[in-house]
Amino acid sequence: MKTRIILRYIHLLAAAVLGTFLYSPWGTEPAFRLAVQAGVFPVLLGATGVAMWQQGRLKRLFRSAPSTGPTARP
Repeated sequence: MKTRIILRYIHLLAAAVLGTFLYSPWGTEPAFRLAVQAGVFPVLLGATGVAMWQQGRLKRLFRSAPSTGPTARP
């Protein structure tokens, strides 16, 4: 549950930056344009969107990962 809330806030923050890029005069600044195109937009689509979409699979993947270290069995 905590992961979904964190991803939601990251997703909303990135969407706000993208909206600022599209609807404000800052969109013409080269540095801001590069930051949005190379940083914010890929994070918005890649990390947060896909993680929220596939959250169940990601949880199962990380939960079923083998633990490292020796295991003592009686």
